[in-house]
Amino acid sequence: MPMNLGLTREELREEVGRFLGYGRSYENYHQSEREDVNSWIRRGLRQFYSPPPMPGSTKSHEWNFLRPTATLSVKAGTAAYSLPEEIGSVVGDLVYASEQMKPPVQILNYQRFLQAKTTNPTRTGRPSYATATPNHSVDDSPISPPTWTLELWPVPDVNYTLTYRYLAIQQDAFDESIIDVSGTTVTLRSTEEIWPSWAGDALLSVGGYELKTAERLTDTTLRLCGAGPTLTDQTFVLQPNQLPGGAQHGETIIASCLAIAEEYGETPSTRYRDLFAQRLMASIAIDGQGWTAENLGRNTDNSDGPATYNKYRLADYNVKVNGVLPS
Repeated sequence: MPMNLGLTREELREEVGRFLGYGRSYENYHQSEREDVNSWIRRGLRQFYSPPPMPGSTKSHEWNFLRPTATLSVKAGTAAYSLPEEIGSVVGDLVYASEQMKPPVQILNYQRFLQAKTTNPTRTGRPSYATATPNHSVDDSPISPPTWTLELWPVPDVNYTLTYRYLAIQQDAFDESIIDVSGTTVTLRSTEEIWPSWAGDALLSVGGYELKTAERLTDTTLRLCGAGPTLTDQTFVLQPNQLPGGAQHGETIIASCLAIAEEYGETPSTRYRDLFAQRLMASIAIDGQGWTAENLGRNTDNSDGPATYNKYRLADYNVKVNGVLPS
C-alpha cells in the first residue's frame, strides 16, 4: 500500500505525548493527559496556520495550500449568495469560468461597493463588482464561525458560473447532534446535520472509546475501520485525522506543537521554540515556491488608476447589430 509523508493526528498525539512523558499509546492515557495533549495540539495548529510575523515583516504569512478554489453558480435576477461555512474570506477577484476576454468581477470593500451600486441599484447585466459581508458580527461558537454573503452588481441578467479562491477555515472538531454506534456503522440521529466532508478519515471519541472511521457512506452515516461497541443517544467528538499541509510541513507542525508543550515544562527551555522558527522559515519558502509565476503577464488590471471604482468597467464589449448579438 503506498504511503505518503503526510502528518496524521494519531502521529501528532504520539509525538506530544512522548515529549510529556505519557508514552506513545494514546489509548492508555488518563483523561487529564488526553486533555493536555489535545489542548496543546490545538494551540500548536493555531500557531502554525496563523503564524507569527517573520523578522522584518509586519504581517503573518498566509498559506497558499489553505486557499483552494470554488465555483459559484449565478442565477439571473439574483444578486446575493450565501457562501459555504468553510470560507473565511474571498481571495482576489471572481473570474468567469467559461467565457474568455471578459473582465473579472472585482471584489470591493462594502463602502466602495455601495458607491458603485447607488449609481443605478436595479441595473442588470454582467456583474462587474462584488462585496462580501458577514451574516453576524459576533463569533457565537468556534464550531460555527461567521458565514458570509456575497452580493453582486449589476444584478445578473443571465446565468453565469464564477470561480474564485478563498481562505479555508480549519475545523478541529465536529460534535453537533447525537449518534448511534452499531457494529461498523455510525449514524447521526438528527437529519438536520450532516457529517463534514473529512469525516471518512477521522478519529471518533464516544462513550469513553476512541474509534477510527474508514469511509463517509452518506451525509448521516459513517463506516468504522473495525466493529465498535453498541451505543445509542451518545454525545461525541469527531476530529480529522489527516492534517492540512502535513506532507510538506509536517515537521513544522510537530515543532509548533512541541514548542507549546515546552512552555509547561518544569525546566524552561526554548529548544523547540527555536526549532519552530527555523522550520517556519523553511515552510514559508516552500509554500512560496509552488506559487511563483515564471511570467507575470501583461499588467492590465488598472491598479495604478486614480480610483478602485471605474464606471467604464461596466462595458461588456459585446457589439450588437440591429439590436441583436451576432452568433
